[in-house]
Amino acid sequence: MKQTFIITITIALLVLQAVSADILPVGKKGYTRCTKIVNTEEFPDAYFISHLTGPMIQGHENSLIDSDECLYYGYKFNTLQILAVSRDYVNTVGIDNIEASDPEIMVSDEDSPPATGYNDEDSPIIKETTEYSIAGFSENGLILYKSR
Repeated sequence: MKQTFIITITIALLVLQAVSADILPVGKKGYTRCTKIVNTEEFPDAYFISHLTGPMIQGHENSLIDSDECLYYGYKFNTLQILAVSRDYVNTVGIDNIEASDPEIMVSDEDSPPATGYNDEDSPIIKETTEYSIAGFSENGLILYKSR
């Protein structure tokens, strides 16, 4: 009986340590980040695609980027890449079959900020919006810059 109790307490302590990994530091509060690509309509021959990969995703998830909406990140350890693809190519192969390694694809080298963050508890910030604009294309990929 005593041995069972000790084993149960030991397992509970190990589980509690693993679960507390996402707890904010004392005196901090979380806030959301919204990242937008704001001028996609200036490039009518291209689709701009959010290409999401990560430990909780089998393969990848692709979605069209809408200038009015925040990019979706999902799990905090996911990686988000912004892709530019000709509309004809997407219409031929389908959005789900687009891979970042495809030679027909232009990939941005701009790092997207994570979807959440934290700051001091007394800070008035509850949401941060970052806007990126498309400057154009190069031989190596899609050129984005932080515009706001």
